[in-house]
Amino acid sequence: MIYFDGCSVTMGAELDDKETKRYSRLVANHFGVEDYNIAIGGGSNRRILRNLLSHDLSQYEMFIIQMTKRMRTEFYNDGWQRIQTSVPHPFLKDMYTDEYGRIDEMIMYHAIKSILKDKPHFILSIQHDTKVPVDYVTNDPYPRAPRGHPNEEGHKFLANLVISRVDNT
Repeated sequence: MIYFDGCSVTMGAELDDKETKRYSRLVANHFGVEDYNIAIGGGSNRRILRNLLSHDLSQYEMFIIQMTKRMRTEFYNDGWQRIQTSVPHPFLKDMYTDEYGRIDEMIMYHAIKSILKDKPHFILSIQHDTKVPVDYVTNDPYPRAPRGHPNEEGHKFLANLVISRVDNT
């Protein structure tokens, strides 16, 4: 089984049948295994890290992590609350800066890499100006749906990219 986490890109937003057409399913089908996809729209890198910390990782053969926009975060207040810092929020209005976002992204990346250090994994990012050394940054002009998510052809592109990189390692 392959573990996938990320945001709306990995979730398959804007696909008419995300369960069968998103790149996670295409990658899993290629390797003849199941996909375990827990990505959510608007998900943050902190959420991705929290998910890794709360799962029994021994049941997965590989991990595909799609880091998301650094301006997203979360906090706990009677349940996990998602925050996108581009939208004013009382919790972060006086705290968030671009420098904070870049450092936080680096912290999340290194924590994820540390957790997965002895496990097969592939990390991509949708943050076009990321400075973290992910395996792939989605700067390519893959085909997109009207709201900017990968369309069916875009998911095939991402699947083929992940498959070729995993096959070559």
